[in-house]
Amino acid sequence: KGLTRFATEEPRRAYAVGLLVDGVGCEEIGIRTGRTYDATRQYLMQCRKQLAPFISHCLDMLPS
Repeated sequence: KGLTRFATEEPRRAYAVGLLVDGVGCEEIGIRTGRTYDATRQYLMQCRKQLAPFISHCLDMLPS
């Protein structure tokens, strides 16, 4: 549910995170989103921070 809500509220960020999860490299994500490599790395870090509250309730289910 959290990922769905994130995608609804932050569709561009969800797209970038989805590409990353699918194994697309930072350089390719930059091309697809119209950003430089460095800007893409920064953007992905921001995306992860924005995503965290949406999935915080299930983080303890992840293996450590």
